[in-house]
Amino acid sequence: MLIADKGPTAQRTRTGEEALPLNKLTLKTPETHHAPSPLSPLPLLLPFPARDTRTGTESVIIVGSGPAGYTAAIYAARAGLRPLVFEGLTAGGVRGGQLMTTTEVENFPGFPDGISGPDLMDRMRAQAERWGAVLLTEDVESASIASGPPFTVRGSETVASAHSLIIATGATAKRLGLPSEKRFWSAGISACAICDGASPLFKGAPVAVVGGGDTAVEEALYLTKYAATVHLLVRSGALRASAALANRAKDHPRVVIEFNTAIIDAEPDARGGANLGGLALSDTVMGATRRLAVRGLFYGIGHTPNTAWLGGAVPLDGGGYVETVHGGPDTAVQGVFAAGDVHDSEWRQAVTAAGAGCKAALAAERYLAERGLLPEEEEAAGGSMDEEEEEEERAGAPATPAREVEAAAPVAVTAASASSASSAPSASIHSPAPVAASPAVGRTRQPVRKGEAAPAAAQPATASASPVASGSDVDTSALAHKGQVALRRLYHESSKPLVVLYTAPTCGPCRALKPILHGVAREYEGDIHLVEIDIAADPDIARAAGVAGTPTVQVFKDKARLTSVPGVKSKREYRALVESALGA
Repeated sequence: MLIADKGPTAQRTRTGEEALPLNKLTLKTPETHHAPSPLSPLPLLLPFPARDTRTGTESVIIVGSGPAGYTAAIYAARAGLRPLVFEGLTAGGVRGGQLMTTTEVENFPGFPDGISGPDLMDRMRAQAERWGAVLLTEDVESASIASGPPFTVRGSETVASAHSLIIATGATAKRLGLPSEKRFWSAGISACAICDGASPLFKGAPVAVVGGGDTAVEEALYLTKYAATVHLLVRSGALRASAALANRAKDHPRVVIEFNTAIIDAEPDARGGANLGGLALSDTVMGATRRLAVRGLFYGIGHTPNTAWLGGAVPLDGGGYVETVHGGPDTAVQGVFAAGDVHDSEWRQAVTAAGAGCKAALAAERYLAERGLLPEEEEAAGGSMDEEEEEEERAGAPATPAREVEAAAPVAVTAASASSASSAPSASIHSPAPVAASPAVGRTRQPVRKGEAAPAAAQPATASASPVASGSDVDTSALAHKGQVALRRLYHESSKPLVVLYTAPTCGPCRALKPILHGVAREYEGDIHLVEIDIAADPDIARAAGVAGTPTVQVFKDKARLTSVPGVKSKREYRALVESALGA
């Protein structure tokens, strides 16, 4: 792991917010939610890993994850291309794409009883990693495409070049743009039911979902687990969802479908407080207006393709989707391919995205073969493997490739900029660390971070989560803890800053955040405590903390809350929060 220099950063001043009244809550033993077991590692033989030994250029870079990105990674890795995958972090959603905020996926082949979206993405991710794909959980900020190939991709922490590029950045949920939308975002308005539905704010209360397609109906059905009534607000006179989903919504006793209904604005509760209390509605046919009392509003109104980072280097259609040749994976730029919802404005299914990822990887392999850029061909042109590499290949483990990447100036981050993230949409976290590559995969490539020197040698892959203590036996010297018992004790007895991560059992974005936050916490081991709270198991704690959605990270020191940040942020933002607390 690359450890950040804990040098001086801009300091936050204490906000003066009231301390969390933990001493007034009733203690109870937290529930245990068992996460799905990771896929068992299987023995395999990997081909010689791809790289241009003369220039340090990758064979293929995949930008994006989800069914398209991960399937492309699986096929490219099995072809010996050793793809470098920029999974994404916050731009356009968390790694894993839209399925990370989907409940049950019932139409993906091979799962007769269905599977949750986050579980499906975790399995695909593990399969890609097992075959040798190198996964970077960071956003891509820009790419140099017009001057390629090779194409250069600049991530938030890594810069790399490749002979071919697969675009699989998917799409982002749309917002309504209501006048009061920003005011009530994460205070009643959300775009992720499975992230925020378990919040105490919505339990036993009426909520609304806007939209008439599959996404909206799925959100409405999921929310019946928590809400007293779910109003499904449909602007037209009919549902666009599949017949199976539409019938389930119509038959559910707690779902009320209201056709020809548009939202004018969101309104505060009766006390005029910070939380949502109702909606101003209008009849799209008759024009009449009315007020609907709800505690939550969830969006399910479609998506916008994530193509802004391309900077116009690849042709887009009128809707902003990447244009491809005859509907295939090829774009107008040779060596650049597209897969999934970033170019599919019609079907937009998980299985079609996976199929598109397969086609993109096969097209990239064919493109490289036609130009003599396949790994084995480059190896023959550039010289033979050394003895160590030959021995590793015979043993079935990959040789360790080198990468020369462009180093850029480190990004300056202040605690103030990190704290501003509190106005961003919320997400969630409740899962084990991502599945590490199996022992058969061997050594992994270490990316060169911006502003840092390249490591002398690759390091073995390590688990990304810290050991977590839970229950009544609280070790105050440990770094990571779980549950309200540990939180109460550390809150009252420890002088160290307390970083509290609020998660939910079904929260997909939480799975992306957990290893990130554990990684940052390990950089400050001995100086801070990290506590994870499951808001479903400990709703009183979440209610007292004012948590409206997951994931949310709060930082305390000396029984005062310094900050509260909803959603998934970058490592540098969490480092800034910790540095601020240490200097407070």
